[in-house]
Amino acid sequence: QRQMCIRDRPDIVAYLSGLVISEIMYHPESDGDLEFIELTNVGSVALSLGPLRFTDGIVFDFSTGTISSLAPGGRVLLVKNRAAFEAVYGSDLPVTGEFFSGSLKNEGESVVLSYGDDLVLREMIFDDMFPWPAAAGGGGGSLVLMNPEGDPDHVDPQNWRSSVTSGGNPGGSDALSYQDEGLLDYALSGVPFFDPERRTLTIPLVPGADAVIATPE
Repeated sequence: QRQMCIRDRPDIVAYLSGLVISEIMYHPESDGDLEFIELTNVGSVALSLGPLRFTDGIVFDFSTGTISSLAPGGRVLLVKNRAAFEAVYGSDLPVTGEFFSGSLKNEGESVVLSYGDDLVLREMIFDDMFPWPAAAGGGGGSLVLMNPEGDPDHVDPQNWRSSVTSGGNPGGSDALSYQDEGLLDYALSGVPFFDPERRTLTIPLVPGADAVIATPE
């Protein structure tokens, strides 16, 4: 008599709600070896990294990494070339390993983070063209996920911005916290301008002022 073995699907709820791709340096301004991807645990429980894989865009098996668990609020980095990365950013950042293969394409591409080989946790397709942030496409900045604690949709380019400074901010956040200074003072770096010929509205925002969303009405 033939027996059938049915494996239980792993419980990935904590990963889906707590693990985000928080920063991507896909087109460094000077040295292509400085590419990196950062994950952040925005949840309330520690997450084991062993079951995780990058299966598209780049290839990496986190079970081979030097960091096995990510505490709440913790960040972990995956880099293209560790020696080149540490020469610029230092050796005290939470780097778990190097890409197994591949590079992040300068013109943008698909990135897939999975639990095991087939349970997709995060999937996105970034680009170096509008509406994706221009400064991240070779202008020196990285892609930064805004308000990661709110579990934003990674697919929507409106949830991403360029890093405040050139080179990005691996291992930390460059977002500005709101200090009750008034929303306009916090968010605007100048006066909004409407171009009647092009029928476009330009709203100059302070880089890193992620606590507000500017929506014309």
